[in-house]
Amino acid sequence: MRYFSAHCSRRRRGSGTTNGHPATTNPELCDKQGLQPTVFYRWQKEFFEDGAAAFQPKARPNHSAEQERIAHAEKKIQTKDEAKLMAEHVALKKRLGEL
Repeated sequence: MRYFSAHCSRRRRGSGTTNGHPATTNPELCDKQGLQPTVFYRWQKEFFEDGAAAFQPKARPNHSAEQERIAHAEKKIQTKDEAKLMAEHVALKKRLGEL
């Protein structure tokens, strides 16, 4: 069996820091953020059970209604543009004496 000095043991374990930052327990972190540890652990459980779903794009329920509204607005703009072009066409014909 091998025995290590306290210095070597701390070096192997990381001396209580993570990437140069002091180690913090979850309850300490929750206290700092004003969050109940039970809430943290519930979120953690939910993430471990179905964490991939958190990164999936969510379907928009009113997507078709929004698409219809956009299509209606585009049609309205096109109709106004056609009416404006027709009015300019008639005005030009009147000016040229064709009407």
